[in-house]
Amino acid sequence: MIVYRTTVTKGDKVIAQFHSDDLTEANNNANAVAESGAVVTISTVVQAVDGEWEDTDPDNLVMRYRFATPKNFLDR
Repeated sequence: MIVYRTTVTKGDKVIAQFHSDDLTEANNNANAVAESGAVVTISTVVQAVDGEWEDTDPDNLVMRYRFATPKNFLDR
């Protein structure tokens, strides 16, 4: 089964991280917790025998995007 790990970060701080087998749900959860300027990374992972989540491949990135508000664009 494909499992998506979603990580929401702002700078060096992890705001939230969670797992879902549904990409739409992973994206919706990211939207719910993201802050302006946060970066969302969704990648695929597998669960190891010891229960830890491991990357399936270092380059196996599903999507990455940055949350921004209109103010972020006006400041530039």
